[in-house]
Amino acid sequence: MQTKHPHISKMSLTGFEFILFFLILCGAAIQVTLGQHHVFFLFLRLIYAPGMVFLAGLYASQGDDNILLLLKHAAVYTVLFLFFGLCNQVLLNRENPFESIIRMVTMQKIPMTSEMFFTASVLFLCSALTARYIERLYKRKYLWIISGILASFISFFPSDIFGYPIIGVFIDCNVYDCIALLPYLGYFIAGIFLGKASGAFSRNLFIGSFVITFAAVALVFTPLKPAALTIAAVLPVSVIYLFSIYCPPYRKMTEKILMLYNRIVLILKDWYRDFMTSNRRALPLYFAVYTMMFTVMAVCVFFSFIEYGNSIAWMHDAISQYIPRIHYFTNYVHECIAQLLKGDFNFPSYSFRVGLGNTVPLSYEPVYWLFALFDSSHVEAAYNIITLFRFFLAGLSASVFFLYHKRGYFESLLGSMMYTFCGFAIYAGVLHAHFIAPMIFLPLLMLATEEVFRKKRWYLCTVFVAVALPANYYFIYMSTIAMGIYYIGRFLFTKNRERKNWKYFFTTTVTFAGAYLLGVVIGNISLFTSFASFVGSGRAGNSEIATASLFNYGNGWLTRLYAYFISAPSSPGAWLKLGFIPLSYIAVVILLMKKGNQLLKFLFLICVAFCAFPIAAFIFGGFSTITNRWCYIFALLVSFITVRFIPEFRNLTRKELKILFLSLLPYMLIVFMNRNYRTEHTLVSLAILLCNYIVILCMNEKLNIMNKYIAQAALLLLCCGALTLTAFYQYRDGKNTTPDSFAKRRHVIDEISDTPMRVLDNYPDASFYRVSTAEIPRKNLCSSLVMDYNSIATFSSTISGPVMDYNVSMANTAWNLVQLGGFDNRTFMNTLACVKYYALAEDETPRLPYGYEKTPAKEGTKGSYSIYKNNYVLPFGCTYDNVISTDELNNYSPLERQEVMLQAAILEDKPDSTHFQDNSPAATAVEATITDYETKDIKTDGKLAEITKPGASLTLKFDGLENSETYLVLDGYLNPGKNNSQCTVNMNLACDLYRRNFTFRSINHTYSTGQKSHLFNLGYRKESADTITVTFNEAGIFTVDSLKIYSQPMDKYASYIGNLTENKLENVEMMSNTITGNISVNKDKLLVLSLPYQKGWTAYVDGKETVIQKANLMYSGIFLEPGDHEIKLIFKRPGVKASLTLSAVGIVIFIIALIIRRRRIKIKK
Repeated sequence: MQTKHPHISKMSLTGFEFILFFLILCGAAIQVTLGQHHVFFLFLRLIYAPGMVFLAGLYASQGDDNILLLLKHAAVYTVLFLFFGLCNQVLLNRENPFESIIRMVTMQKIPMTSEMFFTASVLFLCSALTARYIERLYKRKYLWIISGILASFISFFPSDIFGYPIIGVFIDCNVYDCIALLPYLGYFIAGIFLGKASGAFSRNLFIGSFVITFAAVALVFTPLKPAALTIAAVLPVSVIYLFSIYCPPYRKMTEKILMLYNRIVLILKDWYRDFMTSNRRALPLYFAVYTMMFTVMAVCVFFSFIEYGNSIAWMHDAISQYIPRIHYFTNYVHECIAQLLKGDFNFPSYSFRVGLGNTVPLSYEPVYWLFALFDSSHVEAAYNIITLFRFFLAGLSASVFFLYHKRGYFESLLGSMMYTFCGFAIYAGVLHAHFIAPMIFLPLLMLATEEVFRKKRWYLCTVFVAVALPANYYFIYMSTIAMGIYYIGRFLFTKNRERKNWKYFFTTTVTFAGAYLLGVVIGNISLFTSFASFVGSGRAGNSEIATASLFNYGNGWLTRLYAYFISAPSSPGAWLKLGFIPLSYIAVVILLMKKGNQLLKFLFLICVAFCAFPIAAFIFGGFSTITNRWCYIFALLVSFITVRFIPEFRNLTRKELKILFLSLLPYMLIVFMNRNYRTEHTLVSLAILLCNYIVILCMNEKLNIMNKYIAQAALLLLCCGALTLTAFYQYRDGKNTTPDSFAKRRHVIDEISDTPMRVLDNYPDASFYRVSTAEIPRKNLCSSLVMDYNSIATFSSTISGPVMDYNVSMANTAWNLVQLGGFDNRTFMNTLACVKYYALAEDETPRLPYGYEKTPAKEGTKGSYSIYKNNYVLPFGCTYDNVISTDELNNYSPLERQEVMLQAAILEDKPDSTHFQDNSPAATAVEATITDYETKDIKTDGKLAEITKPGASLTLKFDGLENSETYLVLDGYLNPGKNNSQCTVNMNLACDLYRRNFTFRSINHTYSTGQKSHLFNLGYRKESADTITVTFNEAGIFTVDSLKIYSQPMDKYASYIGNLTENKLENVEMMSNTITGNISVNKDKLLVLSLPYQKGWTAYVDGKETVIQKANLMYSGIFLEPGDHEIKLIFKRPGVKASLTLSAVGIVIFIIALIIRRRRIKIKK
């Protein structure tokens, strides 16, 4: 009786494949842990390699029926090859992922653990190509058998002749990890024969397999070993195949797995159909897919941060400003909550830890308050998480905008990704995390504008403006301009006749203006706080033009604008970060090529004009500077254009396809013909652009080479690839975004705390004082917010006007428009600021000001820094009996003014009281005689001094004084560069052991202080100085009115301090928003407090409110009569009460308006 064998089926082959796949995984694990030459790995490879070839033969035996299945297998194994290869290269070998992908795709590298998957992908691809010829060749059985036997002898072929993997995968290659296929051709033939025999495996064949394997094992010890090892796997492969067919439990398990797989595939197909057809019931699915897509893209875009172990904390602004403020904010909120639970509502509004003293730094951006959920010890993780969350919200907002305009799910997903990771976002979003906030609000504001135009939900405009304005008044200003332009364009190009009349325009404009202004009223808090601080700072009204004119950026601008439209990290300049995906280029061409879409054309041409002319950047910059930070608006428009025209790709005519191709030629010519633009990233952008064109060509409805869904998947893949590569180049080559531009992970707080001030805990002192060090690096400007000490340094975009006036008047060179780095170690200025301690390393003592001596630390403490105490420190409140006006102060030179302030208080107007002295202070600074000088690579022409190249130097010989500070005084400025461009010149100054560095900014620089006089303190010394050397590290042209050297004697310093401390404020107590103290004076005096002059303070003398004077240009002063006095100062954040009242009124009006609207809707119904 003949045994009945089961028919070969998909389930049987799948079961067989499962076992082989399991063996491959086991082999990979052994390869990683024990090495690729281990006997277990070699044994497993001896089985699964021929087994996979045998499986391919079984699939190919079905002829044309299985071609698609073979191609799917090839695709799956290609993906597995890339996945396991990437894991091997990145996780095990720590290699660059992008370079690894490129090497794997070009088959220059076959990583260990992925060799079998690469071989399998080639095997199934070749099987698919030969499947249709199998039936014809099957008839020549003996030829097949002979070929199989001869193929086994290919294993004797030398493996060192060919060195390319695609060749090695057929005949072996010792340079790369490849598994040769041709030696196993006999297994492929056996699979075909068995498949044609319906999978029957007779007893004779099994015995034959046993005999062949036994013979092969015997031949292993002969010169025929290579061929024997190839044949030896016949029996193991046969046994595995029989097991997968005849073992009932395994068959049932395989059947269940296949059923589960088919069910999952069916569900996914339904979801995919709903997603691609934009079915409304799939809306939750869209946001789920968006979340997954964003997660994948975030990993790809920010992979360089993972690779280099970096945090998303820029070493400049994030370390020096944002994170210290967040650290302070988290502690502040937790302390306020603790106070609230105790019933104390007097929350601190002022802190001396903020610069010289300022209001508590708060942000009204809703996302910012999520930092309060974290402890200050986790501020780095919080910063990374919330920065990524901002990116997520930006894409989510864009998705809502696209879906609102009835765009498809696929198009909206692609558009949201390109908007979220556009050039502006990956640059500005990592340097200044809060710059992502306007990207979140812009789509919502534009949606609200559309709703107002349609006379629908006007209240959306109010809500979104009320939320966006407190978040950032600077960007809401830009977004408002965009809203206005869109609104006008919407009216001009509407096709609805009922809406295209002046009555409709007037009524909707009134509604628009009313809704917007109501939002401003509700969200006005930033106008009374942040904006008020800006108006009170020196930056308000300070306009700098850094271009040839307001209508010309200079030569090459338009070419750069065109070339870098789809390329990053390059930028045309002036903060114009584009870097859109290449697909956007094609979409824009189609927009301009096709008729209609007048509104999009109008908006696009407006944006191009804004990019072309500096006056637009000047207007968007608040009429203060030329900056294109508005380009996030352009990003949303280009994203929408791309989303709008993706469905048009299939319907392009042949003429349009030709025009589209011709539109690519200018970009190709610029890239290939101009070496300045022929960079790696422009070439990659061009390659992706051409790939996009090919996909569009293949998906064309008339050509119909590529299925619609496959084409969409290809476009999405190209979009993601473009965004990933854009980010890769941005974070590798981009200005300010290279790996060393960011702090290392888990070291952010260490960077901020890397300052000599960290040893202050070893020197307890309960009195009020400030501290400083020889030089305060940018990263430590706000470390006082983290380390809890009072500083004379800060980093702020809104340094107060009085502080800036003081530094300009004193010709201080340790600051710029947004950074105050102390007072250049100037003895007099430090003392006026109550600097009591200096923290220094031993090699920094030459930079110690006069009058400091080393102070012993408390017992049991050691450190690499020492603390030096000021023996002439001024108290928080000291008194003057001599007062002069600011006009009189201006009669003195900047160097003399610091000494004048130790003798007389400076007021804007002299008091009427005759009890104050009217003595003109005497300055003791002496100009030193320059006896000789030497220049190197410096050309002079009248007042112009040209530094011709880096390394140029100026050496001055002079006769200094003993017991004095030495100053180099330069009256002049750095001239702008070509086309009035901004430029800087860094230089080193040296006098004996004293060293310092300074960066000159051109007079039109965004952060220039505008001062024409510069004092460089070159240190105090007992003996006289005689030589100063200035070395220029960059070329530039200076206008020099004068260059002098002064010696400032310290002979009268002690007496000045004695006079000021004769009557001083005592028993000083600083509480939440309150300062109290006592003082006794024997005549009319002016009490000058080391408190920066600022609105919000109210002074009381013996319970009576007293006017606070602006004294010494930036401090606060109070007039006192003879007698004993109790002083009390109370601070209230200015404008908060008025702001809250206005917001409350706005909310009431808003609620009433909503009620009226609802009633009108009911009446209409």
